[in-house]
Amino acid sequence: MTAIPLHHQGNNYIHNHFHFQRQNDNDPEVNIYVKIAYQTTNANYNLSRNIELSEMIRQLRENILRDFGRESSEYELVEAGQTMPLGIPSEEAPAFVVEPLSIRHRFNNQNSIAFYIRLFPTTNSSLGSSLGSALLLLSLNDHSEPRCMVCQETPTMLTTLTSYFGCSHRICDTCCDGCLQAGITRCAICRHPR
Repeated sequence: MTAIPLHHQGNNYIHNHFHFQRQNDNDPEVNIYVKIAYQTTNANYNLSRNIELSEMIRQLRENILRDFGRESSEYELVEAGQTMPLGIPSEEAPAFVVEPLSIRHRFNNQNSIAFYIRLFPTTNSSLGSSLGSALLLLSLNDHSEPRCMVCQETPTMLTTLTSYFGCSHRICDTCCDGCLQAGITRCAICRHPR
């Protein structure tokens, strides 16, 4: 199969369409739409629905590196459209897990599939380090009561704050239970894994 770019538009908005020449009519394609979470940058790709999910991810990662300039260590893919409880956006759903299946079997012959590219937080950029220093200075000067990072409530006699995600950010018991039920495994502030 050969990829033929049909359209490209630059600046903050990337929109690529790729047409893959079919080898036969028994090998229909599926449109895969990818979008950087919480941004408008997106792209569309057509892949054979008979390839394995691991091959789909490999091809998507090559295209994301080429079109978005993002290495696979900078992001995780999240299947779009997942139903999340308590008004949590689908961009915060659990990361996509590759199974030993083809696209056809995993997505039941859907014609279109969508993924978010959820970026990991930057830790070594000058902006990130200056922002981190400013937040540290702010927290050192803040003498108010500790608050839950999610609901911003101070703990009561019935609730406590915990370090559920293993980072320095604290979360109350109620919000922690909501994270457990929703399958959220990363801190909402620093994206530290549990």
